[in-house]
Amino acid sequence: MKRTKLAASFLLAGTLLLTGCVSKKELVNLQTDYNKLKDEKTALDKSYQDAQIQLAEYRTQSKSLEDRLNEARKNNQELRNSYATLQGSLDKSLQQNSQGNINISKLVDEINASNRYIKQLVDTKSKSDSLNVVLTNNLTRSLSREELKEVDVKVLKGVVYISLADNMLYKSGSYEINERAGETLSKIAKIITDYKDYEVLVEGNTDNVPISRPNIRNNWDLSALRASSVVQALQNKDITIYGDGKQTRSFQYVDDLIEAMVRMMATGDDFTGPVNIGNPREFSMLELAQLVLKLTASKSKIVYQPLPYDDPRQRRPDITLAKEKLDWKPTVRLEEGLIEVINYFKQILSK
Repeated sequence: MKRTKLAASFLLAGTLLLTGCVSKKELVNLQTDYNKLKDEKTALDKSYQDAQIQLAEYRTQSKSLEDRLNEARKNNQELRNSYATLQGSLDKSLQQNSQGNINISKLVDEINASNRYIKQLVDTKSKSDSLNVVLTNNLTRSLSREELKEVDVKVLKGVVYISLADNMLYKSGSYEINERAGETLSKIAKIITDYKDYEVLVEGNTDNVPISRPNIRNNWDLSALRASSVVQALQNKDITIYGDGKQTRSFQYVDDLIEAMVRMMATGDDFTGPVNIGNPREFSMLELAQLVLKLTASKSKIVYQPLPYDDPRQRRPDITLAKEKLDWKPTVRLEEGLIEVINYFKQILSK
Protein backbone atom coordinates (compact mmCIF):
# COMPACT_ATOMS: atom_id res chain seq x y z
CA MET A 1 0.00 0.00 0.00
CA LYS A 2 2.78 2.45 0.87
CA ARG A 3 4.49 1.67 -2.41
CA THR A 4 1.50 2.49 -4.38
CA LYS A 5 1.02 5.86 -2.73
CA LEU A 6 4.63 6.65 -3.20
CA ALA A 7 4.51 5.79 -6.83
CA ALA A 8 1.50 7.99 -7.30
CA SER A 9 3.17 10.87 -5.61
CA PHE A 10 6.13 10.39 -7.83
CA LEU A 11 3.99 10.44 -10.94
CA LEU A 12 2.25 13.64 -9.82
CA ALA A 13 5.50 15.31 -9.14
CA GLY A 14 6.70 14.22 -12.54
CA THR A 15 3.74 15.69 -14.13
CA LEU A 16 4.18 18.96 -12.35
CA LEU A 17 7.72 18.94 -13.36
CA LEU A 18 6.85 18.30 -16.96
CA THR A 19 4.32 21.06 -16.89
CA GLY A 20 6.54 23.54 -15.44
CA CYS A 21 9.16 22.79 -17.99
CA VAL A 22 7.31 24.45 -20.99
CA SER A 23 9.73 26.11 -23.35
CA LYS A 24 9.92 29.81 -23.86
CA LYS A 25 9.39 29.31 -27.57
CA GLU A 26 6.15 27.64 -26.97
CA LEU A 27 5.15 30.38 -24.60
CA VAL A 28 5.88 32.96 -27.26
CA ASN A 29 3.87 31.02 -29.75
CA LEU A 30 1.04 30.78 -27.31
CA GLN A 31 1.28 34.50 -26.66
CA THR A 32 1.26 35.12 -30.39
CA ASP A 33 -1.73 32.89 -30.86
CA TYR A 34 -3.41 34.62 -27.96
CA ASN A 35 -2.74 38.03 -29.46
CA LYS A 36 -3.91 36.78 -32.82
CA LEU A 37 -7.07 35.41 -31.29
CA LYS A 38 -7.50 38.67 -29.40
CA ASP A 39 -7.10 40.64 -32.62
CA GLU A 40 -9.54 38.33 -34.37
CA LYS A 41 -11.95 38.80 -31.48
CA THR A 42 -11.53 42.57 -31.74
CA ALA A 43 -12.09 42.36 -35.48
CA LEU A 44 -15.08 40.14 -34.90
CA ASP A 45 -16.43 42.54 -32.30
CA LYS A 46 -15.94 45.39 -34.74
CA SER A 47 -17.59 43.35 -37.52
CA TYR A 48 -20.40 42.51 -35.13
CA GLN A 49 -20.84 46.18 -34.26
CA ASP A 50 -20.69 47.11 -37.93
CA ALA A 51 -23.22 44.36 -38.66
CA GLN A 52 -25.44 45.70 -35.85
CA ILE A 53 -25.18 49.19 -37.29
CA GLN A 54 -25.82 47.88 -40.82
CA LEU A 55 -28.73 45.81 -39.51
CA ALA A 56 -30.18 48.91 -37.85
CA GLU A 57 -29.73 50.77 -41.12
CA TYR A 58 -31.35 47.90 -42.99
CA ARG A 59 -34.22 47.88 -40.53
CA THR A 60 -34.61 51.63 -40.97
CA GLN A 61 -34.49 51.20 -44.73
CA SER A 62 -36.96 48.33 -44.48
CA LYS A 63 -39.29 50.48 -42.39
CA SER A 64 -38.96 53.26 -44.94
CA LEU A 65 -39.61 50.82 -47.75
CA GLU A 66 -42.65 49.46 -45.92
CA ASP A 67 -43.92 53.01 -45.43
CA ARG A 68 -43.28 53.76 -49.09
CA LEU A 69 -44.97 50.48 -50.03
CA ASN A 70 -48.02 51.35 -47.92
CA GLU A 71 -48.06 54.83 -49.42
CA ALA A 72 -47.77 53.29 -52.88
CA ARG A 73 -50.60 50.89 -52.08
CA LYS A 74 -52.69 53.80 -50.81
CA ASN A 75 -51.90 55.82 -53.93
CA ASN A 76 -52.67 52.79 -56.06
CA GLN A 77 -56.10 52.44 -54.38
CA GLU A 78 -56.77 56.12 -54.90
CA LEU A 79 -55.75 55.71 -58.53
CA ARG A 80 -58.09 52.74 -58.81
CA ASN A 81 -60.92 54.80 -57.30
CA SER A 82 -60.12 57.71 -59.60
CA TYR A 83 -60.03 55.31 -62.54
CA ALA A 84 -63.41 53.87 -61.54
CA THR A 85 -64.84 57.42 -61.20
CA LEU A 86 -63.41 58.41 -64.57
CA GLN A 87 -64.71 55.21 -66.13
CA GLY A 88 -68.18 55.92 -64.69
CA SER A 89 -68.03 59.49 -65.98
CA LEU A 90 -66.92 58.22 -69.36
CA ASP A 91 -69.75 55.67 -69.50
CA LYS A 92 -72.24 58.34 -68.45
CA SER A 93 -70.86 60.73 -71.07
CA LEU A 94 -71.09 58.05 -73.72
CA GLN A 95 -74.66 57.29 -72.67
CA GLN A 96 -75.59 60.97 -72.67
CA ASN A 97 -73.89 61.38 -76.00
CA SER A 98 -75.88 58.46 -77.35
CA GLN A 99 -79.07 59.93 -75.90
CA GLY A 100 -78.03 63.30 -77.27
CA ASN A 101 -77.64 61.76 -80.70
CA ILE A 102 -81.12 60.26 -80.36
CA ASN A 103 -82.54 63.63 -79.25
CA ILE A 104 -80.75 65.41 -82.06
CA SER A 105 -82.12 62.89 -84.54
CA LYS A 106 -85.61 63.36 -83.10
CA LEU A 107 -85.18 67.14 -83.24
CA VAL A 108 -84.09 66.92 -86.87
CA ASP A 109 -87.18 64.84 -87.66
CA GLU A 110 -89.41 67.40 -85.93
CA ILE A 111 -87.73 70.24 -87.80
CA ASN A 112 -88.23 68.40 -91.08
CA ALA A 113 -91.87 67.77 -90.21
CA SER A 114 -92.30 71.45 -89.32
CA ASN A 115 -90.68 72.47 -92.59
CA ARG A 116 -93.05 70.20 -94.50
CA TYR A 117 -96.03 71.66 -92.60
CA ILE A 118 -94.82 75.22 -93.23
CA LYS A 119 -94.41 74.42 -96.92
CA GLN A 120 -97.93 72.97 -96.93
CA LEU A 121 -99.24 76.12 -95.26
CA VAL A 122 -97.41 78.31 -97.74
CA ASP A 123 -98.75 76.28 -100.66
CA THR A 124 -102.25 76.36 -99.16
CA LYS A 125 -102.03 80.09 -98.54
CA SER A 126 -100.78 80.68 -102.07
CA LYS A 127 -103.65 78.62 -103.43
CA SER A 128 -106.11 80.40 -101.10
CA ASP A 129 -104.77 83.81 -102.13
CA SER A 130 -105.17 82.87 -105.78
CA LEU A 131 -108.74 81.69 -105.20
CA ASN A 132 -109.50 84.87 -103.25
CA VAL A 133 -108.24 87.00 -106.13
CA VAL A 134 -110.38 85.03 -108.59
CA LEU A 135 -113.43 85.29 -106.29
CA THR A 136 -112.94 89.04 -105.87
CA ASN A 137 -112.61 89.54 -109.61
CA ASN A 138 -115.71 87.44 -110.31
CA LEU A 139 -117.72 89.38 -107.74
CA THR A 140 -116.72 92.80 -109.02
CA ARG A 141 -117.34 91.76 -112.62
CA SER A 142 -120.83 90.45 -111.82
CA LEU A 143 -121.93 93.76 -110.28
CA SER A 144 -122.82 96.92 -112.15
CA ARG A 145 -121.07 100.24 -111.61
CA GLU A 146 -124.05 101.53 -109.67
CA GLU A 147 -124.00 98.48 -107.42
CA LEU A 148 -120.24 98.76 -106.83
CA LYS A 149 -120.82 102.24 -105.43
CA GLU A 150 -122.67 100.62 -102.51
CA VAL A 151 -120.88 97.25 -102.42
CA ASP A 152 -117.26 96.98 -101.28
CA VAL A 153 -115.29 93.80 -102.10
CA LYS A 154 -111.78 93.43 -100.72
CA VAL A 155 -109.35 90.85 -99.32
CA LEU A 156 -107.89 91.32 -95.82
CA LYS A 157 -105.61 88.73 -94.18
CA GLY A 158 -106.78 85.94 -96.45
CA VAL A 159 -110.49 86.73 -96.00
CA VAL A 160 -112.82 88.10 -98.68
CA TYR A 161 -115.01 90.85 -97.25
CA ILE A 162 -118.23 91.87 -99.01
CA SER A 163 -119.77 94.94 -97.40
CA LEU A 164 -123.18 96.28 -98.43
CA ALA A 165 -124.36 99.71 -97.37
CA ASP A 166 -127.22 99.68 -94.82
CA ASN A 167 -129.28 102.20 -96.77
CA MET A 168 -129.00 99.92 -99.79
CA LEU A 169 -130.40 96.90 -97.94
CA TYR A 170 -132.95 98.21 -95.43
CA LYS A 171 -134.93 101.13 -94.29
CA SER A 172 -134.08 102.45 -90.83
CA GLY A 173 -135.43 100.13 -88.13
CA SER A 174 -136.33 97.39 -90.65
CA TYR A 175 -134.85 94.02 -91.53
CA GLU A 176 -136.82 93.49 -94.75
CA ILE A 177 -134.51 93.55 -97.78
CA ASN A 178 -135.68 95.80 -100.59
CA GLU A 179 -135.98 94.53 -104.15
CA ARG A 180 -132.88 96.30 -105.47
CA ALA A 181 -130.70 94.78 -102.74
CA GLY A 182 -132.31 91.40 -103.36
CA GLU A 183 -131.11 91.46 -106.98
CA THR A 184 -127.58 92.32 -105.85
CA LEU A 185 -127.57 89.53 -103.27
CA SER A 186 -128.76 87.07 -105.92
CA LYS A 187 -125.72 87.94 -108.06
CA ILE A 188 -123.41 87.53 -105.07
CA ALA A 189 -125.03 84.21 -104.13
CA LYS A 190 -124.59 82.88 -107.65
CA ILE A 191 -120.84 83.54 -107.45
CA ILE A 192 -120.09 82.28 -103.91
CA THR A 193 -122.06 79.04 -104.32
CA ASP A 194 -119.32 77.87 -106.70
CA TYR A 195 -116.82 78.04 -103.81
CA LYS A 196 -118.12 75.10 -101.78
CA ASP A 197 -115.00 74.88 -99.58
CA TYR A 198 -115.46 78.45 -98.38
CA GLU A 199 -117.26 79.30 -95.14
CA VAL A 200 -119.64 82.23 -95.32
CA LEU A 201 -120.13 84.43 -92.24
CA VAL A 202 -122.85 87.06 -92.33
CA GLU A 203 -122.89 89.95 -89.85
CA GLY A 204 -125.76 92.38 -89.41
CA ASN A 205 -125.36 96.01 -88.38
CA THR A 206 -127.67 98.78 -87.28
CA ASP A 207 -127.49 102.48 -86.59
CA ASN A 208 -127.59 103.89 -83.05
CA VAL A 209 -131.28 104.80 -83.18
CA PRO A 210 -133.05 102.82 -80.37
CA ILE A 211 -135.78 100.41 -81.45
CA SER A 212 -138.38 98.34 -79.60
CA ARG A 213 -141.09 96.25 -81.25
CA PRO A 214 -143.02 93.10 -80.34
CA ASN A 215 -140.50 90.88 -82.15
CA ILE A 216 -137.49 93.24 -81.91
CA ARG A 217 -136.39 94.04 -78.39
CA ASN A 218 -133.36 96.15 -79.27
CA ASN A 219 -130.77 96.87 -81.93
CA TRP A 220 -129.04 93.55 -81.20
CA ASP A 221 -132.17 91.71 -82.27
CA LEU A 222 -132.42 93.90 -85.35
CA SER A 223 -128.80 93.10 -86.26
CA ALA A 224 -129.49 89.37 -85.92
CA LEU A 225 -132.66 89.61 -88.00
CA ARG A 226 -130.82 91.53 -90.69
CA ALA A 227 -128.07 88.91 -90.81
CA SER A 228 -130.70 86.13 -90.93
CA SER A 229 -132.55 87.82 -93.77
CA VAL A 230 -129.34 88.04 -95.78
CA VAL A 231 -128.57 84.34 -95.16
CA GLN A 232 -132.04 83.33 -96.30
CA ALA A 233 -131.76 85.53 -99.33
CA LEU A 234 -128.41 83.98 -100.18
CA GLN A 235 -129.71 80.44 -99.60
CA ASN A 236 -132.99 81.23 -101.30
CA LYS A 237 -134.72 78.15 -99.84
CA ASP A 238 -138.43 77.71 -100.48
CA ILE A 239 -141.17 76.68 -98.02
CA THR A 240 -143.23 73.68 -99.07
CA ILE A 241 -147.01 73.60 -98.54
CA TYR A 242 -148.92 70.39 -99.23
CA GLY A 243 -152.30 70.85 -100.88
CA ASP A 244 -153.80 74.32 -100.74
CA GLY A 245 -152.51 74.92 -97.20
CA LYS A 246 -155.98 75.33 -95.70
CA GLN A 247 -155.70 72.25 -93.48
CA THR A 248 -155.53 73.43 -89.86
CA ARG A 249 -153.26 72.53 -86.98
CA SER A 250 -153.02 73.56 -83.31
CA PHE A 251 -149.60 74.74 -82.17
CA GLN A 252 -148.56 74.68 -78.51
CA TYR A 253 -145.45 76.28 -77.07
CA VAL A 254 -143.23 74.01 -74.98
CA ASP A 255 -143.53 76.15 -71.83
CA ASP A 256 -147.30 75.58 -71.77
CA LEU A 257 -146.78 71.84 -72.25
CA ILE A 258 -144.35 71.59 -69.32
CA GLU A 259 -146.66 73.58 -67.06
CA ALA A 260 -149.54 71.20 -67.82
CA MET A 261 -147.35 68.12 -67.15
CA VAL A 262 -146.22 69.53 -63.80
CA ARG A 263 -149.82 70.12 -62.80
CA MET A 264 -150.74 66.61 -63.91
CA MET A 265 -148.07 65.15 -61.64
CA ALA A 266 -149.42 67.18 -58.73
CA THR A 267 -152.96 65.73 -58.94
CA GLY A 268 -154.27 63.22 -56.41
CA ASP A 269 -154.22 59.44 -56.76
CA ASP A 270 -157.89 59.45 -57.67
CA PHE A 271 -157.16 61.11 -61.03
CA THR A 272 -155.07 59.15 -63.52
CA GLY A 273 -156.24 60.62 -66.83
CA PRO A 274 -155.93 60.50 -69.74
CA VAL A 275 -156.18 64.24 -70.43
CA ASN A 276 -155.65 66.23 -73.62
CA ILE A 277 -152.95 68.91 -73.45
CA GLY A 278 -152.74 71.30 -76.39
CA ASN A 279 -153.83 74.60 -77.85
CA PRO A 280 -157.40 74.59 -79.20
CA ARG A 281 -156.76 77.62 -81.41
CA GLU A 282 -156.42 76.55 -85.06
CA PHE A 283 -154.14 77.93 -87.78
CA SER A 284 -153.94 76.84 -91.38
CA MET A 285 -150.57 75.64 -92.64
CA LEU A 286 -150.56 78.51 -95.11
CA GLU A 287 -151.04 81.00 -92.25
CA LEU A 288 -148.12 79.38 -90.42
CA ALA A 289 -145.83 79.64 -93.46
CA GLN A 290 -146.76 83.26 -94.09
CA LEU A 291 -146.17 84.13 -90.43
CA VAL A 292 -142.72 82.48 -90.49
CA LEU A 293 -141.78 84.43 -93.63
CA LYS A 294 -142.93 87.63 -91.97
CA LEU A 295 -141.11 87.09 -88.67
CA THR A 296 -137.86 86.01 -90.38
CA ALA A 297 -138.09 88.60 -93.17
CA SER A 298 -137.35 85.78 -95.59
CA LYS A 299 -137.50 86.21 -99.34
CA SER A 300 -138.16 82.53 -99.76
CA LYS A 301 -141.11 81.51 -101.86
CA ILE A 302 -144.00 79.23 -100.93
CA VAL A 303 -144.19 76.22 -103.22
CA TYR A 304 -147.11 73.79 -103.32
CA GLN A 305 -146.97 70.00 -103.48
CA PRO A 306 -149.84 67.46 -103.75
CA LEU A 307 -151.61 66.73 -100.47
CA PRO A 308 -150.97 63.18 -99.15
CA TYR A 309 -154.12 61.07 -99.01
CA ASP A 310 -153.83 60.47 -95.25
CA ASP A 311 -153.19 64.10 -94.26
CA PRO A 312 -156.04 65.18 -91.92
CA ARG A 313 -157.84 68.43 -92.74
CA GLN A 314 -158.22 69.49 -89.13
CA ARG A 315 -156.57 68.92 -85.76
CA ARG A 316 -157.95 70.59 -82.66
CA PRO A 317 -157.63 69.20 -79.10
CA ASP A 318 -160.47 69.28 -76.58
CA ILE A 319 -158.91 70.57 -73.33
CA THR A 320 -162.10 70.70 -71.24
CA LEU A 321 -160.78 68.06 -68.81
CA ALA A 322 -157.44 69.86 -68.48
CA LYS A 323 -159.22 73.08 -67.54
CA GLU A 324 -161.36 71.24 -65.00
CA LYS A 325 -158.83 68.94 -63.34
CA LEU A 326 -155.58 70.87 -63.84
CA ASP A 327 -156.89 74.43 -63.87
CA TRP A 328 -154.75 74.91 -66.96
CA LYS A 329 -154.96 76.45 -70.40
CA PRO A 330 -152.25 77.62 -72.85
CA THR A 331 -151.08 81.22 -72.51
CA VAL A 332 -148.38 81.65 -75.20
CA ARG A 333 -149.70 82.83 -78.54
CA LEU A 334 -148.38 81.34 -81.79
CA GLU A 335 -146.53 84.50 -82.85
CA GLU A 336 -144.87 84.83 -79.44
CA GLY A 337 -143.75 81.21 -79.51
CA LEU A 338 -142.40 81.49 -83.05
CA ILE A 339 -140.38 84.57 -82.11
CA GLU A 340 -138.76 82.64 -79.23
CA VAL A 341 -138.05 79.66 -81.48
CA ILE A 342 -136.56 81.84 -84.22
CA ASN A 343 -134.32 83.67 -81.74
CA TYR A 344 -133.19 80.34 -80.29
CA PHE A 345 -132.14 78.94 -83.64
CA LYS A 346 -130.42 82.19 -84.54
CA GLN A 347 -128.26 81.77 -81.46
CA ILE A 348 -127.51 78.14 -82.36
CA LEU A 349 -126.61 78.98 -85.96
CA SER A 350 -124.44 81.94 -84.95
CA LYS A 351 -122.06 79.74 -82.87
